[in-house]
Amino acid sequence: MSDSLLPLITNLATKNRDYVIFVGAGFSKDAGVKSGWDILIETLIPLYVNENNLSELPTDHYSKVEDWYLKHNEYSKLGYSEILELLYKGEIERREYLKKFFVNAQLGEAHRQLALMVANRLVRFIFTTNFDDLIEKALDEMNLDYDVIYSDDILRSTKSWDKVQTCRIYKLHGDYKTGKVRNTVSELQKLELLISDDFQYIIDRHGLIVIGYSGRDRGVMDHFLDRKPYSYPFYWQYRSHPEDRKSYELYHELMNKYENKYNRRINYVQNESASAFLSAINSGIEKLDRIVIASQDGKHDYRDYIVEKNEKKIRALTIELYNRFASLYDEYISKEDKDRFYVYKFEVFEEFVRKIECIFYYLNDLLTYDKNIDEAKYFADKIIKRVTDMDLRYSCEFIRVSTPYYVMMVFGALYLRNNRSELIASFYEYRIKYGSGYYENLISLLSFEQGGWATIDKEKYKRNYYVPRFSIIQEKLLPPIITSQDFNLIDAYITLDLVIHKRDYYWRGASSMFRDDFQNTFFKYFGSEIDNREKAIEFYKNLYKKYSTYYNTRDGIDMVLSELKRQFSIQDEELKS
Repeated sequence: MSDSLLPLITNLATKNRDYVIFVGAGFSKDAGVKSGWDILIETLIPLYVNENNLSELPTDHYSKVEDWYLKHNEYSKLGYSEILELLYKGEIERREYLKKFFVNAQLGEAHRQLALMVANRLVRFIFTTNFDDLIEKALDEMNLDYDVIYSDDILRSTKSWDKVQTCRIYKLHGDYKTGKVRNTVSELQKLELLISDDFQYIIDRHGLIVIGYSGRDRGVMDHFLDRKPYSYPFYWQYRSHPEDRKSYELYHELMNKYENKYNRRINYVQNESASAFLSAINSGIEKLDRIVIASQDGKHDYRDYIVEKNEKKIRALTIELYNRFASLYDEYISKEDKDRFYVYKFEVFEEFVRKIECIFYYLNDLLTYDKNIDEAKYFADKIIKRVTDMDLRYSCEFIRVSTPYYVMMVFGALYLRNNRSELIASFYEYRIKYGSGYYENLISLLSFEQGGWATIDKEKYKRNYYVPRFSIIQEKLLPPIITSQDFNLIDAYITLDLVIHKRDYYWRGASSMFRDDFQNTFFKYFGSEIDNREKAIEFYKNLYKKYSTYYNTRDGIDMVLSELKRQFSIQDEELKS
């Protein structure tokens, strides 16, 4: 991000729409469109040839025609529209003549970047001396609303500028589609009265960004010279600074007025093209916006980023949020290691999980608004791999050991809430290094209770939880986006999934003690798989085999088994073998 553009980017990023854009001929020239002056000179060629009785044009005819026109006693006094009328008597003829310069013109990158600024609610007023329709086409391409003002007659019949919601384009020199355009020296001395009033009023009350404009039109430059300079800054993009004071007299008059009378500088920004200039602004705002969003610890709405369906922007935000998480993770591991007492370590963990709430809001919005779940899978996978990429041999509670459990459980709860239970299967693929050269499955390792939680259970909460880590997280540490019931459901889901699908992992379930949650999870996600007596008996036996030491102490399990026995008329004797 350019230092010279940073203040502008920072202010535009507020989306208060405090700036307006002014674009000149150089803006469309990036797209290969002739400037109004170039078209005027080409229009004069038949008159030049006829008056000078030429049989062919000289090779340097452009400069000769231009010099001839400026010195001509008659033609130099005529307006552009009047010159057109000399050659093209009918209005349709005039429109058709001008049309050939623009009808096949292709959108330039500058036009698309400008439309993107409107779409992102950075600006709503665009002033231009161009009379092509490429800005309109760029706005149409993005399905944006706008109106176009190219004459006082149009302005009289439309709403006032302060009622504009999305975008208004003021075409100060007319529109080629009407056949009435302004581009001669005399015509450019003043703007139409009502347009002139709007122009002055708006630029007095907004920051001004000038792009692709040479500053040689008296009608425009008088407004710049009269502009109130103290409220908002003035930015001017140029390819190379116009040093020639004679050719750019008005430009230097403006510059001197700001520096000597106002004791302020116009912010001149050198850039090779209008498109590069706007691209730098848009990308800078996107980056700043992304960093600000990613730096927020708590709830944030990522919907606008995701529904835009810009895969590059979404991936950039994914990486930004992942990097923030990884940085916090490393920071809090170091913080935890400063003291060996469990209460201290728990309080560090408690602070850490509040700091990382943003990742859960982001994953939830990806699951909610992005129909393609690839980004959600990519993001979740990076987070879980980051917290499992370690050797737990020298670990201690709580950051290293319980963050994988915490992240996995909350992610799983979000999967179930968003009807993406198939994503839970990825949990069984993760491994954690546990001792020298030995890798333990994440699910099995996380089932073992660590001593720190039992200590916190008794010292901090004076309780005797059956599964302290599960219960303390559920009651004290869940992010606001997750409910206690959500947490029960994912625990019950994993317990049931391992039994029904005979997965060779151990999971010390906790939510099985909750009657409704365990029972509801079974019948919502797995009930259809147990559709006959044989499968029901097999499920019963697998559950007993896996959890023989405590399964019958949980009311939730008892309710499921009782319902299966009733549904398939299973006798207790059939279950004892």
